[in-house]
Amino acid sequence: MPQDYSDYNSSGSSGGLGDALEPVLSALKQYWAVLLVVALLAGGALFYVYVFPKNSAVTVIVKVMDDPAGFDGAQVLLRSINGKNLVRSKNSDFGRAVFEGVPAGKAVLVVDAQPPFEPYEEEVEVPSGAEKTFSVQLSKSTKLVFLETDIPSEFSPSCSRKVAFSVFNNGTADEQFWLVADGTLGDFLEFPKEAVSIASGGRETVAAGLIVSASAEEGGIDGGIRIKGTSAELGKKFSVRKIDVAVSPESINYNSKEEFKDFLVITNNGGNTVSGISYKFNSGSRECASCVSVAAFGETRLDKISILPKDSARLQIEVSPPSVAGKYLGELVVQAGCFSKSIPVAIDIPAEQQ
Repeated sequence: MPQDYSDYNSSGSSGGLGDALEPVLSALKQYWAVLLVVALLAGGALFYVYVFPKNSAVTVIVKVMDDPAGFDGAQVLLRSINGKNLVRSKNSDFGRAVFEGVPAGKAVLVVDAQPPFEPYEEEVEVPSGAEKTFSVQLSKSTKLVFLETDIPSEFSPSCSRKVAFSVFNNGTADEQFWLVADGTLGDFLEFPKEAVSIASGGRETVAAGLIVSASAEEGGIDGGIRIKGTSAELGKKFSVRKIDVAVSPESINYNSKEEFKDFLVITNNGGNTVSGISYKFNSGSRECASCVSVAAFGETRLDKISILPKDSARLQIEVSPPSVAGKYLGELVVQAGCFSKSIPVAIDIPAEQQ
């Protein structure tokens, strides 16, 4: 039987989908020029947005170092890299200066608060078509300088002692100052809360309490020591290192009236130098209050001995028994910096045989 092809159109496809798309295709053919213009305009708009930067709103927050309150009256300005003013300058009000219509790109932020504050300049990046906030900390100018003192650069866990910082006034006027510690160093040092007065050309020493917790981990300490309100800083790096020291003998037992001398060996197994050796003898008896002493050989003082890593120092123990028979107990405490070792002492003086 012959097949009926009347259901197929001239292109060889069946009706239905082709018939449904025909009006759409017809409209596209009729309005293709309009659609092309719309597409070009949309593409041009996107190109402009992403290629040509737009102006932005900039807020500058002005404070003085170590003072949480905002600083009023500072002249704030934004300049281009080549020195052209991008906006009219403003004075900070409640610690803020707000600028509208700032061109995007690199700029120089300038803040002038007049003496005693140092001028502030910083290169910044202003984003395109966005809000941006910059924070400024003004520093007071000062003639105070740190002098080199015997300040430890390495702290040890379970350490509690005093350290001293010397400051010199190189100016022509008397000043008052405080010391502060930044970053994690502030967790270890506690400075006096009262201001220190220093005369022109004078030198003052400030003592600080040093406390390092037993849980402190080894490594560098983030932060430094500054004169409060200024950028004048003690240029020294600090770190925490655990002390690993062995002491021999671990106990002292003596049974004689005669004086006795022995060696005390301190071995530094750690990675930092051990210094500042001292000792004390604790006894529960008045007769034996000074039975045990420790000394360095020769004319060297104990507190001048330094033990390098993986090295040792040999000291001399001297036992001077009391004249009265009996058993005397005590402890010899050997200290080196923040290290402390207790050595039990037992002295048994036998009674004379009749």
